[in-house]
Amino acid sequence: MIVVFGLLHLYSMLAKNKEHYYFTIGVIFYLLASTVLFLVGNLTVDLSSDLKYLTWTLNVFLILIYYLFILYEWRISFLFNKTTKK
Repeated sequence: MIVVFGLLHLYSMLAKNKEHYYFTIGVIFYLLASTVLFLVGNLTVDLSSDLKYLTWTLNVFLILIYYLFILYEWRISFLFNKTTKK
């Protein structure tokens, strides 16, 4: 459901200001990739230990990419904000 809402958010941003664009892309990318990864893992229960370790390593890599998208969105939204509140 989150992926559907993320895709709807991206669609609604086509004509508007791109607010939280990279965060939304990160959420969609991570959830779709990890869902496929865990479905494959659940369908093939009798995998070797090396292949199971590879799937967990791939999941860690996907989480890292997701966090990098969030960090980039934070830098754009808050770190380089030129207005200062007094």
